[in-house]
Amino acid sequence: MIGDKFYFVDAKDIEQSILICKNNGYEKTFQSIGRKTANEIFTLNDIPLEYQKIVLRSSVSKRIKSRITDKVLSKQNNYYAEEYISGFSFCEVVQSGKGDMVSLINSPFYDEQSKQWLFNYISCMCNVRSISSSSIISFFTELKNNKLIDAYFKSLCDLFELNKSSVDVLNGRLDDFKYSGYQKVLK
Repeated sequence: MIGDKFYFVDAKDIEQSILICKNNGYEKTFQSIGRKTANEIFTLNDIPLEYQKIVLRSSVSKRIKSRITDKVLSKQNNYYAEEYISGFSFCEVVQSGKGDMVSLINSPFYDEQSKQWLFNYISCMCNVRSISSSSIISFFTELKNNKLIDAYFKSLCDLFELNKSSVDVLNGRLDDFKYSGYQKVLK
């Protein structure tokens, strides 16, 4: 959509909690036992360093809505973004003069398997600059030309493994990216 903002976030700046599930009688709880970087996930899937990043999109409508709900006199402009392919909303972008600060604070989501709301298993704090939509198309074109689409999608699925609906979206869109229609999907 016209007016949308796009960002690349390097995998080295993203961390995922390693969670274990405990069944305490009548309910399940998740306990963090460590962290791993998204960089590790991409490396395990044989993605070269220059492609170890995720793409975020912030729609113009979300930015306008956020600006309207902010205090009128506030100089701060915060809005949410989502991972571009899966639509996984987990990012707060704070606009500043020297680029934008991205905080990955994944939105709570309902896990059907555990019947619980989960959140804060992916985190990141980094400065980014918005990029053009043509940069996104070039990025995915290079992934396709280098036969890395399958491994890239696998990496995203591994990163978002607890959010089953995002993983389902990724798996459903893989064929669009592998075959001729992938550029239409990006626009």
